[in-house]
Amino acid sequence: MRRFPRGYLLLGDALASFNPIYGQGMSAAACQAIALDSAFAGSDEGLAKRFFRAAAKVIDAPWQLAVSSDLALPSVPGPRPLVVRIVNAYIARLQRAATHDPTVSAAFIRVIHLVSAPASLFAARILLRVLFATGRSRAALDLAAPAGQRVQNQQETIR
Repeated sequence: MRRFPRGYLLLGDALASFNPIYGQGMSAAACQAIALDSAFAGSDEGLAKRFFRAAAKVIDAPWQLAVSSDLALPSVPGPRPLVVRIVNAYIARLQRAATHDPTVSAAFIRVIHLVSAPASLFAARILLRVLFATGRSRAALDLAAPAGQRVQNQQETIR
């Protein structure tokens, strides 16, 4: 469409429909509403163009998260370029680290809730924690062990 009809705008699912399994549709729509508010700061002239540019930036991050997550599943058809395979491997490792590292967990939650940009998961303080994660914590191991083994693990910890 060369020109968007004056007086009309789209947002939410009409602009970008997200897979509900990721729970990002409402958050993305709220971010689009904020972008719309900012677009209203100018004149009516060019409103649609200003809004759609801002909305595209808002939509890009959760869209890329969803597509990358989908492509991590072998049953989902589609090409998996090297960069997608590397990022998906890193995110899988990050998710494992997040089960026992509250700093990694908080960073991941901020990204999936659209509070922080996905690039923040590659910041040195998170990247190093993910790459050098030693595995599950002792508490997680104890909870995963059968009841009799938990008692033995606790006795070994006391010694």
